[in-house]
Amino acid sequence: MSIDNRAYLTVVEWPRHWSEAHCVTGLAQAAGLDPYNAELAVKRGIPGVVAMIDVSQREAALKLLREHHATALAPTRYDLEAAPQPIDLKGLTLEQAPGGPVWRFTSWRRVEGEMEGAFSASQLFLLVRATLRSSESTSRRGSRGAAASGAAVGFLAAGVAGAAIGAAIGASHEASGSSSTSTKLSEILDLYTTDDRRFRIVGARFDYESVLAQRHRSPRENLDELTKMLTGMSPRMLTDNGFMEFRCSPDIARTFTSSTSAGTTRRSSQAPAFDFYSAWAWLLYRQLTGAAQ
Repeated sequence: MSIDNRAYLTVVEWPRHWSEAHCVTGLAQAAGLDPYNAELAVKRGIPGVVAMIDVSQREAALKLLREHHATALAPTRYDLEAAPQPIDLKGLTLEQAPGGPVWRFTSWRRVEGEMEGAFSASQLFLLVRATLRSSESTSRRGSRGAAASGAAVGFLAAGVAGAAIGAAIGASHEASGSSSTSTKLSEILDLYTTDDRRFRIVGARFDYESVLAQRHRSPRENLDELTKMLTGMSPRMLTDNGFMEFRCSPDIARTFTSSTSAGTTRRSSQAPAFDFYSAWAWLLYRQLTGAAQ
């Protein structure tokens, strides 16, 4: 099944009267899964991608699930890529206009030839907020001589007290290499408007001085404060904070590995998963509110 011919069958909510066994049976029938894989998908929890299906199966699968009052959708990669591309914001200022509050923005790149623009508070349709995690793990190789020496010490200590054996094994392990892991958290927010624009704020790259009366120490606190302002000015805007509970498709998660004579480094980031989730949420709320019609 190629990427262009598959859909991400997603369940947001199972029918309330369904037990886990009913969910397994319903998913197996809708997605054409065997009971074992259907059970695994159900146990992973929702909301999330429960199966990859061929596009030709999509309408029948959704029809079956929706007939039982499950909330489901099955976007294709094409559907997700059709979501508005994010405009990275550098700063925001709030102005009061006769028709209501207006946000004026500056961006990090040109949009239709301009680095500035505006949108009214009444145009905001959806806010998607998340804290993303990225990590880097490094395994360093030790020298062969050191490892061999440690192994020899451990062998010679075979008849000696356990403390000596433990010390020899510890020395061997230390000489043979080491590992370390670092984790970084980043704050991110996507804003969708009713005229199909998408604005992105990355906490550490946004200038809060023009919009907040008082800046906080951390990007998270600053973005939380800005989120309150945005929602306060746009009471009809939908807010989604469900990224951490979402079960993304395995083909979206990415880990990059590089190896040298000194060791191996693995890097992972939730950024691709958030890009998927944000576009998915936009499609979902358009469907639920009828905005996609």
